[in-house]
Amino acid sequence: MSNISQYIPRSELFSNYLDRLNAQLVVLKVKEADKKSYLIAYIGSEAYSQLKDACLPDDLQSKSYEELVSKLEEIYSPRRFVASEKFIFNQRTQSQGKSTREYITALKNLASFCVFGSFLNDALRDRLIVGLSDEAYQRKLLSIDPLTFEEACKIALDAELVCKQTQQMNNRSQVHFVNNGKNVSRQTHLSSKSEPKWNENSEGKPWSGKSSKPGQKSGQSVQHGSQKSRALKFGHCYRYGRKHDVRTCPAKEWDCFSCKLKGHTSKMCKTKIKNNLESIDLVNNVSQNSGEIHL
Repeated sequence: MSNISQYIPRSELFSNYLDRLNAQLVVLKVKEADKKSYLIAYIGSEAYSQLKDACLPDDLQSKSYEELVSKLEEIYSPRRFVASEKFIFNQRTQSQGKSTREYITALKNLASFCVFGSFLNDALRDRLIVGLSDEAYQRKLLSIDPLTFEEACKIALDAELVCKQTQQMNNRSQVHFVNNGKNVSRQTHLSSKSEPKWNENSEGKPWSGKSSKPGQKSGQSVQHGSQKSRALKFGHCYRYGRKHDVRTCPAKEWDCFSCKLKGHTSKMCKTKIKNNLESIDLVNNVSQNSGEIHL
């Protein structure tokens, strides 16, 4: 007897509760003469009060089980006008954020009050297609003829499932791409600390990023780290001289023809450029000295 649940209005349809109640009475092997007593005892205080008022001036005990159930149906399952129910059905569309399965279930519930008869499946199929929120699903279903309601449901549900799975795959790919990007950035940052850069200061030493660039006045700030990284990626490669990603430059493994060191071409050799600059300075100095002697 403890398995018989009470009816809670606004929580479920009375018709659903009645189905469960009858099934419970069968399982408990309740005799036909005792069904009325079980109903009164376990229907719940709120439903019992409504039922008692509906039976006035008669007493509940004077009614049969079927009569009490009919009174409860009048209270909790009032008569519906078919025309208004069909109007509500034909206005139903898939709400934003609701799945296709939820939309199909809602249509079935509304159709149960419309008395469509033999036209039920056609009415459900047509309303399903018209009310779908995705136009691609609508075009797909409209292109199929003949089409039953069951077939339309399967196609729409499968299409929605494929769409969701595709979005999940794309989201995972984007997360993987972002994570890889972070790892590469971190590795580049660490390698930049361990390897001296080819940019040199005025003393000819490798420039660490904190000292001044050639020709830069003392105290002049260097560019922001993010700007340097963009220049490193998209600017001229200090190893090769072309615009590409310095991290994947093939010249990293080449030997310079000028200084014989690995990691750059002779065109970008800093030793060669430095020697050329010293030669130019020497020529200029000689020319100036010659001019002074001549005068």
